[in-house]
Amino acid sequence: MLSVPQGSDLMLELFDVSGRRVLKRQLGWMEAGRHRVDTPEVRDLPPGLYWARVGEPRGAAGKILVLR
Repeated sequence: MLSVPQGSDLMLELFDVSGRRVLKRQLGWMEAGRHRVDTPEVRDLPPGLYWARVGEPRGAAGKILVLR
């Protein structure tokens, strides 16, 4: 789930533990509110810890993800 405080054009990036970007995906415009983001590309990544970063022109937020 993704919580968007203000409508914005969003970008999703995933980084592995070495800091290498393994996914970059334009999410497009999202209105304020909670959204579910389907990322089928993640199924191709090996299990492990990842840093997810969602960014927009005014800033970004991140969260640690565990893929099994």
